[in-house]
Amino acid sequence: MYSTKMEHLLQHLRQGCKELVNPSLEPAKKAPISDDLLRHTEVDVRFTVASVITEIIRITAPDVPYREEQMKDYFLLVDTAFKDLPSISGRANSKVVLVLQTISHCQICILTLDYELHDMVHETFHLFLNGIRPDHSESVS
Repeated sequence: MYSTKMEHLLQHLRQGCKELVNPSLEPAKKAPISDDLLRHTEVDVRFTVASVITEIIRITAPDVPYREEQMKDYFLLVDTAFKDLPSISGRANSKVVLVLQTISHCQICILTLDYELHDMVHETFHLFLNGIRPDHSESVS
């Protein structure tokens, strides 16, 4: 699957080499932000899309690779992933955990404040706290 390969490749790119890979990232940046993928009915597809976009944001940081509306769509997608956190397992759970770790490590969540998504921050925080289970890995809790 294209997006899984893309996800794997992006996870292995270092942030410091963005000048070298930025032109190469252009096609990869456009594909996952499409409405069809952001609102896909399959949960695993949405998690993969969230993971790919998160990696692109990580690599291009501190520059933001998408327009404000696209970033808001991304945060809505991540919020949806957190809603599903209590009920997912296996590979999808691993993807959500990786997205969560990258968001935390790169402080991507600060962008929600730049876009004044205060209600979403509140909702995500509430969902995350309610979604934590005792069997989640230590990296989540």
